[in-house]
Amino acid sequence: MEDTVNVNEEKGLLHDIKASIIDEVKAELKSEFAKPRFAAQPKENDWDQTEWLKCVFDSNRKGVSPERKEKALNLLTNKYNQFDYHKKAMVQGTDAAGGFLVPEIWSPKLYGLDGYRSLLDLFEPIPMTSDVLKIPVVDQTTTPSGHSAFYGGYKFVVTAEGETETETKPAFKQVALTAVKFMAYTELSNELISNSMVTVQNLISKGAYEAASNEILHQIVNGTDFTATLGNSSVIKVFRTTILRANRIEDYVKLKARVPGAKFWLIGPLVEQDLLSMVNSGGYPTYLVSGASGNTPGTICGLPYYTTEVQPALGSEGDVMLVNPSGYALGINQAVTISTSDHYAFGKDAQAVRVTFRAFGAPLLTAPVKLRGATSTTVSWCAVLDDPIS
Repeated sequence: MEDTVNVNEEKGLLHDIKASIIDEVKAELKSEFAKPRFAAQPKENDWDQTEWLKCVFDSNRKGVSPERKEKALNLLTNKYNQFDYHKKAMVQGTDAAGGFLVPEIWSPKLYGLDGYRSLLDLFEPIPMTSDVLKIPVVDQTTTPSGHSAFYGGYKFVVTAEGETETETKPAFKQVALTAVKFMAYTELSNELISNSMVTVQNLISKGAYEAASNEILHQIVNGTDFTATLGNSSVIKVFRTTILRANRIEDYVKLKARVPGAKFWLIGPLVEQDLLSMVNSGGYPTYLVSGASGNTPGTICGLPYYTTEVQPALGSEGDVMLVNPSGYALGINQAVTISTSDHYAFGKDAQAVRVTFRAFGAPLLTAPVKLRGATSTTVSWCAVLDDPIS
């Protein structure tokens, strides 16, 4: 063995020896090497483990033979190896073995799957300064006779000089919007507000606006509190050619022909899976569909389509809708408003939170519009796919 031992290495070795075997190792060292001629004997009770090793391995100490020094090293090495083999590691994965020493860390941000994007920006809201708003509307449901029904009866005729003019009588009607109040209510304990890692107020604000947008779209499509689109007498139904499927391009073309000025499609989630497999009457794939990418919607026949969760199930009436939003009146009497109070739930030491909005929607038409050149053909502001003809 080398006669010189690095003291720092010795200290490092002893640092790893756990308290549970320190006394045992000291006792064996004292028993083996504490001889009368051993210079360290008078100080042995005051020495730490490093000093014992230094004394044993110090070649300048008289009376310590190389054999004894080697035996001392073997003794400590064996003890350390024995401890290393049988030791039980402190780990954070087990509470009692150290896990209690590691704090649980919670993210200050609440995560969740994003829902479908709000589509309210596709409709132009009409401000309502009172709970009832009456809207004057051109009556476009009259049967045209030498004129277009779109303009409510304006009719141009050739009039010779000096002849009495032909009177034009445009027709009008009104659509009444009566605001409906929607409300969500909850109570938050003051402990939750103070101690939550997530800012509860911000969470409620974000969720309130998104949930309100979803509710309004639901009401537009099939709600009972608005005048719903599905089942309305102004909406045109086109019977699909394939049972429970929406992958015939002819169906989409038929819909597009029935909605002048159409702006977008609304489709159910399972409809989208059929789009890229659309075929024509000969069974050949068509390429009038481009898929969505990021925030850019896909298109069908050149018009963007939006997937919503409020559409009926695949194969049901309305799983595919083509819309011209100018034919639907969406009145907003009160935008989404979040109110809080410490008084209502004062006895519970809680804060009451109320989210409200007031709105109403209805189609402007009561029936499809008949065309001037072919009165048997009708168009409207919305057309939907319906069950196939049995």
